[in-house]
Amino acid sequence: MKKILALAVIAMFAVSASAQRGKVASKGALDNVEFYGHAGLTFASLAGDDADDWKSNTGWNLGAEFRKPLKGAWYWGAGIGLQTKGAKMKGSTSDDKVTLNITTFEVPVNFGYMINLAQGVDLDLHAGAFVDVDMFGKFKVKSGGMSDSSSMGDWDDFSRLNLGVQAGLGLWFNQIGVNLGYSYGFMQQWEDVEWYPSDFTVSLLYKF
Repeated sequence: MKKILALAVIAMFAVSASAQRGKVASKGALDNVEFYGHAGLTFASLAGDDADDWKSNTGWNLGAEFRKPLKGAWYWGAGIGLQTKGAKMKGSTSDDKVTLNITTFEVPVNFGYMINLAQGVDLDLHAGAFVDVDMFGKFKVKSGGMSDSSSMGDWDDFSRLNLGVQAGLGLWFNQIGVNLGYSYGFMQQWEDVEWYPSDFTVSLLYKF
């Protein structure tokens, strides 16, 4: 019985020590990691040989990201977010219009460089890549007093997946930041139409 109790005590100490090591390791992994959220406007459009008549459509972006310092002023970061994409096209009259609205789930990965301008003021230069999955969307056509629309699930030969590159310029004032960004998707999502997402963003950031 004494041997069993002794083994139980030893086992408890071993589990406790292992848990403490796990906490220390987790704390070390998160050292210097910064978390922040962002929200703002997206000026979405389309690029490509078949996109000449499309104009920018105003939408929104919302997300959360982290960044971890590398050597010197360099860092890397990633995150998740929601964003509206698409474009609009005007017809021969003010009542004629075609609008494409898509809401997408996006995962960006960036490398960046911070330049300190003054106490509490930093310039943030970053670039990287993204993958996004289109969640839902609508194609609306209005012409001659008539209107019609179709949902993403009804679109033939459409791929929801896209990959692309992005870059941005941010300015931080302590915990508050403003970011100007641009992203371009490489994948042709409609099989027979050469349209590629081309989006500018203006976002307000808050560092936790």
